[in-house]
Amino acid sequence: ETSSPGKVIAPSGGLGEDDIRAGFMDPISTAFRECKEEFGIELSSSQHPVYFATIGIHLCVYVHARLDVEESNLVVRINKFIREERNSEIDQIHIIRSRRELANLQSYDYSVAIGDYLLRTTKVD
Repeated sequence: ETSSPGKVIAPSGGLGEDDIRAGFMDPISTAFRECKEEFGIELSSSQHPVYFATIGIHLCVYVHARLDVEESNLVVRINKFIREERNSEIDQIHIIRSRRELANLQSYDYSVAIGDYLLRTTKVD
């Protein structure tokens, strides 16, 4: 059971107790924790640039992660993690390569806005 059944959404989540340090929110820690919880992938800020954007009431933290894994292997690895996770919030992963694919998804406006921004601004080597 996902929190958004039938919807395609960007990995997301709320602040946890460990994401508040000395009374201040640490949204970067939240993004890294969510990536580990939802995909089984550990990231650190020393490895990946982090960008912020606001879309409506949402603060979006974008981690530009470059992993030394082929796309097909990454999809297999993440889907395996999702199947093995007892309380997974995700049913499966989708790779979106174009704004046309994005436009055809059933999703929330903020997820589409995030995806649209990333597809317009990210160069893929």
